[in-house]
Amino acid sequence: MTELPEVSLDTVEQSLLPRHRDIMFDLILTWAKIDGAIGAMIGSALDIPISDAAFLLEGWSTSARFNELIKTLKQLPGGDDAAKMFRRHKKTYERFSRIRNRIAHAACAGYLREDPEYVVFLIFEKWADGQMTVESIPIDEMQAADRWGTEFFKLISPALTYDGPPS
Repeated sequence: MTELPEVSLDTVEQSLLPRHRDIMFDLILTWAKIDGAIGAMIGSALDIPISDAAFLLEGWSTSARFNELIKTLKQLPGGDDAAKMFRRHKKTYERFSRIRNRIAHAACAGYLREDPEYVVFLIFEKWADGQMTVESIPIDEMQAADRWGTEFFKLISPALTYDGPPS
């Protein structure tokens, strides 16, 4: 693994390249689809309208929604295998969520001049006395998170139902 340079304002190019923006945007949109899908699946498992599920789950993190779906599936006849499958996928989701959370909740400072494959985020956390947390995330990790999310959504989307707007 390549040793990354110390991050300072001198080592960061503040304007992002289009490919940086594209992958971050794609990942945010993919995670939003997963969030909505998990919510819809909870509504389906509880046999309640999707709008009621949305009201019930308003403000819940996707991680909490995963937990609720797993719990709900375990209570349904024959739902143990589905619950186990979602538990396995939740572990991968959590690992990739760190990347999504940096994009959504940290200030993007730009990319490393020495290696444009790394996007730099300023995180509102204390690192050490007088220092805040800075993290460089490789684009290929963002792409891996997006690929996993896209495949996961494809896996679960056949279980999603939508009856359309009320008539």
